[in-house]
Amino acid sequence: SQGRALLLFAAVLALLLIASSNVINLFYSRATEKKRNFAIQAALGARKSHLFKAMFAETFLLVIISGILGLLIAAWGFELLQQLGEGQLNRLNELGLDLNTVLFSIVISTLLAMVFAFFSSRLVNYDALKEELQSSGKGSGLQISRLSRDVLIVSQIALATLLLVGSFSVLQKAYSVIIHPLGFNASNVYSLSLDVRAGLISENAVQERNLQVAEIKKSLLSLPQVESFAPSFGTPIGMSMSMNFKDDQTNNIGQIPINFVADNYLSLLQIPMIQGRMFSAAEVRDNSPVIVVSRTAAKLIANDANVIGMRVSTGGPTLQEVIGVVEDIYDPTKNKSDQALDAYIPYSPWNMHFLIRIKENTELSKALLIRQLQNVGSNLRVSYFKSLTNRHQSALQHNKLNASVAAGLTLLALLLAGVGMYGVLSYGSQMRRYELGVRMALGARTKDIIQLVIKDNMLPISIGIALSLVLTMVIFILGKSSISSLNELPTLPLLISLPILVATALIASYMPIRKILQHDPVKALRNE
Repeated sequence: SQGRALLLFAAVLALLLIASSNVINLFYSRATEKKRNFAIQAALGARKSHLFKAMFAETFLLVIISGILGLLIAAWGFELLQQLGEGQLNRLNELGLDLNTVLFSIVISTLLAMVFAFFSSRLVNYDALKEELQSSGKGSGLQISRLSRDVLIVSQIALATLLLVGSFSVLQKAYSVIIHPLGFNASNVYSLSLDVRAGLISENAVQERNLQVAEIKKSLLSLPQVESFAPSFGTPIGMSMSMNFKDDQTNNIGQIPINFVADNYLSLLQIPMIQGRMFSAAEVRDNSPVIVVSRTAAKLIANDANVIGMRVSTGGPTLQEVIGVVEDIYDPTKNKSDQALDAYIPYSPWNMHFLIRIKENTELSKALLIRQLQNVGSNLRVSYFKSLTNRHQSALQHNKLNASVAAGLTLLALLLAGVGMYGVLSYGSQMRRYELGVRMALGARTKDIIQLVIKDNMLPISIGIALSLVLTMVIFILGKSSISSLNELPTLPLLISLPILVATALIASYMPIRKILQHDPVKALRNE
């Protein structure tokens, strides 16, 4: 859907920005390693534009090679996804690389090369480069400002937090759908549809079909595997028919999904009856004006009053009496607004669909079913035969895909953010080697140095977290009116994401300083 595509695009964009900030940090380090070359070029009259062109040539080559490798990995990934997901996801075979994808990759690679070269050449203190020719090197790396490093950390934290919150939100919604109980017993139940034209038919055709349905029922119940048989217009999963309900005063109630079912439909699926009764076989045969509704539909119709005995209209001239209320069931294919809204009307054979429950530890093959139906009529053809369990799993495919993508994005975001923060913080720690060596030589304890460095690093980390919270609130306020999935603030994803990011930042702060503290303080004083 469009919402999933926009969410995926936003996640990919956030990952691109995180990865870009990581690469900028690497080019910072590269620029520092080449500072003496820059100094010589500056002393010979090179301007910033010359440094930019030199860095761009080197950067463009690296980015293009990386882009080609990325396209090769993407092509291999598409092949692998098509093999693993064959028959499970629609239009999966359409995935692949085309000319537009390649051209887009080249344009993005060129723009990134320009950005990386720009930052590498502009954020280096050009005036201080000439001093490198006489400097001893102690502290020279500080020509890349603390502000620039803090900006990288803030951006990493903010983008990673946003991506984690979004990924955890998708993962939470998908997981809640996957584990949500159906409210009925789908095990050992099959959905069977015969190849006949569905829709309104004449009275004579209704009688003929009713006789044929009775013969089919008798024939299938004669099989030792079959426990019960119930005609219905559709299954409890993926039933899409709705009718506009009105009360006996023609006041509009709203759209409620309906299903035309036999008297034993609820007992076959083991849906509990809460109040009243199910319609009888005689009421199904006579097409009596009665109706059974779910608990949620009863609240909508009666507004928390007693719904039994109320009369409602479903569009026809005859009012139907509500005679029973059953427990809600869950259909993963329904929109949230329609969830748990259900109404059941006496079955009329406008199509030939049946639910079949088989006995425990038995199997019912399609071949056996076809042979049994041929005994009833040679013109009977099976158009659909599938267990409700398989139908349920098929309905969950999109949610499982969303959960897999969200989990992958979460891990990738943590990896990129962790590597990026480690790189920036490690770079800052290396620039403080001389200072830390002096502190250790003067007797500073290891614990005090670690606390000092982490305290200094926590400022940009805290700013990044605060910025991510502000951006989350802005996105929620701006998007909740137009995006249905943003109906509530992602509190739980925030509570999960923030501790993970803080822990990652603390580890990234501790690991570089730990390496310095493990060495002889004299080496730190020499800036080795």
